Amino acid sequence: MRKPGVKAQHWFLDFVEMRKLNTDQMHGRILLVTNCLRSGGAEKQLLWIASEIVKMGMQCSILELVAGERSERIEAMVRVAVSDGVRVVRAPKGSGLLRGALRVRRELKDLLPQLIWSWGVRSDLVCMLNRLIRPAGSWVISNRCANKRSWTLGFTIESLIARKSDGVVSNTHAGLVSSGVYKIKATRQWILPNIARYDQNIPSVTLPDALPVPLILIMLGNIKIHHKGYDLVAELVRILRAKSLAFELRIAGRPDELVELEVIFQRLDVQPVIKFYGEVSHPEEFLREGHLFLLLSRYEGMPNTLLEALNVGLPAIATDVGDLRVMKEIGAPFVLIPCENASAAAEAVHEATANWAETKLAAAQGRRWVQEHFSEEAGRRVLRSILAEFIKL
Repeated sequence: MRKPGVKAQHWFLDFVEMRKLNTDQMHGRILLVTNCLRSGGAEKQLLWIASEIVKMGMQCSILELVAGERSERIEAMVRVAVSDGVRVVRAPKGSGLLRGALRVRRELKDLLPQLIWSWGVRSDLVCMLNRLIRPAGSWVISNRCANKRSWTLGFTIESLIARKSDGVVSNTHAGLVSSGVYKIKATRQWILPNIARYDQNIPSVTLPDALPVPLILIMLGNIKIHHKGYDLVAELVRILRAKSLAFELRIAGRPDELVELEVIFQRLDVQPVIKFYGEVSHPEEFLREGHLFLLLSRYEGMPNTLLEALNVGLPAIATDVGDLRVMKEIGAPFVLIPCENASAAAEAVHEATANWAETKLAAAQGRRWVQEHFSEEAGRRVLRSILAEFIKL
């Protein structure tokens, strides 16, 4: 993978009333614009960033463009951010993108920020439009998805937007490369990694010395069949059953396409060994019930679920997406397999079980590795360097 030249110290590294601020209060004010605080790694990182900005002594607001139902985990994180002092402006029920764009314009009129930080292409477009109408402060965008891109006139939408911005923040090198943003020499670029926040009181998984029977395979991710590779999972389960492996697959995640997925499971007759747990508020507890973590996604940047699995001491198998190959190059203790290949996934599971002592040894390294490369302190250093470009800290 070609790595872009980015400015980074570490490679990985309910609705409230509007109020006007006087000139002194405007110092260091930052507005984060996102489509919706619903679920997922991007929202988790955004909320962490907002809280950190407030802890640095600046004012920070998050504005949602459209209405949506929050997961229990995101709702809990929103409450923490609000208690830290973050102002969260939730989109009214039924609000769509047009109304969201109008709210952004009103927000920029009433509360002129020094820095606008948009998350997601729709948020980028809304902020760019408002900036063209009425320039307000500096503007950076957040580049997240590392694989799937929309192209027009030989450019990605992200690269076209990036040329109008004052900087691009990505959680992966792959995101900058696949979008073409790394080629824009005049645009400031940073890598701000996903942060692995952990509770020291949560123990690591205790894996048995002998291969457990049944082997508990764990998957954690919203049920988006093509994106997360759940159709490949069904084929993997069929292969493992044919090999007479005693196992059970447990899946947790928002049930976006669960009905369609169940049809696939029934067609391949694999549903007897699969259990679906729905959305879980405490993923670390769910992960600790397993013996081996699977990630078979087709599109990822830096999957939080993989970091969470490694952080609780689970051995893991993951597809070659986003920056996962780069992670392997610096010693990440998981098995990397090709995308779109259920047979390769089955072979990786077989090798993990056949060499269980080595699998346990690799898993024991996971928590230490994650905390070394994705610590909050490392993230704070990069975040401070980004903000220092636009605001006097």
